[in-house]
Amino acid sequence: MIDQGKDAVQVLKEFAGDHPDFERFYQEARINSIVAQIVYDARMDAGVTQVELASLAGTSPQVISQLEDADYEGDTFYMIQKIATVLNRRIDMRLVPIDSND
Repeated sequence: MIDQGKDAVQVLKEFAGDHPDFERFYQEARINSIVAQIVYDARMDAGVTQVELASLAGTSPQVISQLEDADYEGDTFYMIQKIATVLNRRIDMRLVPIDSND
């Protein structure tokens, strides 16, 4: 039984234990989740549907859907560049120190 007071990271750590790849999987999932929210927010701010954004970016609606669901397996940075361009946005990326609480 999962304790309802725990956050998702705590639950994942319990299931994964000391698996050596846990941190890498966690960071990938976290980045995918952030990208998904960024794409969704930019699309909503532009007032376009997934189908319209896909057409503007020269891709399929499935790719946009996968990006927004954090389930995209392709070249994410390339797609984000295309989306930024068609939505008249720029990418602002940073590398920051990892907080011990992350």
